[in-house]
Amino acid sequence: MIDRIALNKITSKLSRHRAIIIYGPRQCGKTTLLRMITPQLDGDYLWLNGDDHADAALLSDSSSERLKRVIGTNKYLII
Repeated sequence: MIDRIALNKITSKLSRHRAIIIYGPRQCGKTTLLRMITPQLDGDYLWLNGDDHADAALLSDSSSERLKRVIGTNKYLII
């Protein structure tokens, strides 16, 4: 597997309690990168797929109370 510069940058910033946004064109390796990162997470995470209609419906109402209920006790939210 190819070492990724982005992998090191992202994992070094995970403990800063800030949002990290990974974006790019389709099939450029975003999901692969996230699958490489998730085993290193030091807490529970919630993985949502924006292409899945049920997951997208969970995020359709962006009120802070609704998002808190969706995220629950998970430390990380991956969309």
